[in-house]
Amino acid sequence: MLGKGVRGIVIGAQNRGKLAVEFYEKGDLNAAMEFFGGIETKWHTSDYDTQLIKVDYGLVPDQEAKRRVINLIENYILNQTTDPIRYPTAGFGVNSNSWAQSVIEYSGGKVSGDMKGLDISNSKRVPRTYLMPFCTVKPRIKVN
Repeated sequence: MLGKGVRGIVIGAQNRGKLAVEFYEKGDLNAAMEFFGGIETKWHTSDYDTQLIKVDYGLVPDQEAKRRVINLIENYILNQTTDPIRYPTAGFGVNSNSWAQSVIEYSGGKVSGDMKGLDISNSKRVPRTYLMPFCTVKPRIKVN
């Protein structure tokens, strides 16, 4: 439970020296729980600056949109174990924000505007081959 009857999957891209995707990473989970009221914040403790953005999938049913997103993420996790993307110095390059934008775009979704966070590279995309269900015969495009 993320809070107030809200259930969900928490997925984020992290700087682990490489662009690593993790389910329920502690900071991301705490941020989601704080946003949805699952944990309380106190004035004397640090809290998270969480943002909720609706992704528009047009006429695509919700279940299909969710399936697309999860499939892309599973593919990325498998592919990055053998061919990881180095996390860029100071975030300049393909970073966690560009990863999120890539998943949204490649799954057929659209968002208006940028997301909070390190968005200096929000227009950059993870090469599509990293989110495909198989390793390509030719090497992937290198980034960062």
